Amino acid sequence: MITADTEYPKVFHSSGLEPWVLGVLLRVKPNSMVDVGCGYGFWGFIAKRRINSLSYVVGLDLDRDRLIKAKVAYDDMVLADAKKLPFRASSFDAVLAIEVLHGLEEDELATTLQQIKEICKRVAIISFPKLSPDQRKILTRHRLKKCRYLLRGFVLVSNSGEVILMYETKFIKFLRLLVKVVYPLLKLMKWFKEGYHLVIYFRE
Repeated sequence: MITADTEYPKVFHSSGLEPWVLGVLLRVKPNSMVDVGCGYGFWGFIAKRRINSLSYVVGLDLDRDRLIKAKVAYDDMVLADAKKLPFRASSFDAVLAIEVLHGLEEDELATTLQQIKEICKRVAIISFPKLSPDQRKILTRHRLKKCRYLLRGFVLVSNSGEVILMYETKFIKFLRLLVKVVYPLLKLMKWFKEGYHLVIYFRE
């Protein structure tokens, strides 16, 4: 189940991807996590401060300079390519790959997603700035739940039309009803083609 961390926007004034990513992690309560394509350590920094269950967080990136600057946010650092993850099966409770995989070729994306699923014990969270038809097919084939990020993140809409709210206010509830009503038309108009997507895999 997908829920948002509603406390995060009160502290950091953000209604972006962060509350949704943290909301899933808070629900799963992972002990270990790897941040694939960690960059300068943003996700490691906020995850370690919001997810009390986390005791071991690894940052992985192909850029050595970024790893050096990000090491304060992680327990361990790994210099490696996201396309060749150097971990054993079920190594981490949670796997993050935020804004990392969108530039991969189709075969590379399929292979990387399979690796992420293999090293993940419980949940994998991936984001894409947009999804091509071929990328959508690959995600569907890997049984990943696709959600479109709307209204600066206050609403997520799954590929099946499920509307998930950050807050249960009267206005947001009205938006849920409105989105449900117009969703078939928006999908027909390919309105969901562009924009941020949050992709989540729950291991069974």
